[in-house]
Amino acid sequence: MGSFLKGKLVRWHHDKGYGFIKPDISVNAGRDVFIHISSLKQSSRTPVIGDIILFQLDRQADGNVRAINSAIDTCQQAKPKTMEPQLAPAQNQPMWLLSFGKLFIVALLILVCAAAYRLYLKNAQQPELTSSLHSISLSSSVG
Repeated sequence: MGSFLKGKLVRWHHDKGYGFIKPDISVNAGRDVFIHISSLKQSSRTPVIGDIILFQLDRQADGNVRAINSAIDTCQQAKPKTMEPQLAPAQNQPMWLLSFGKLFIVALLILVCAAAYRLYLKNAQQPELTSSLHSISLSSSVG
């Protein structure tokens, strides 16, 4: 063990909790350094590819090295890349809310159409009423 080194996380397996760091300086004969999630105990989040990792090296009995006492450099952290495309805000809403919104629009449309139809019927009956009153007034004035 020694001083802290810095490197970039180049591979990370979320399901298995390990990955590999490419150190800024050649420390492992140019090979990437293994890192396990357990060496990131102090971190508040899981790492993402592109994160800058501060770490110390531990040489194991088999000659391989691994990162220990690791931390994500929060000053230079990578922007998380999502695997899913960004959805429009309406697509993030629960399905029942979308269905309710559509149902509300249809009900509003039916109410507007019903009101317009009643207004049409009212206006269509008025000329008959006016002509009936006119004929009554004409017959009473004739007689």
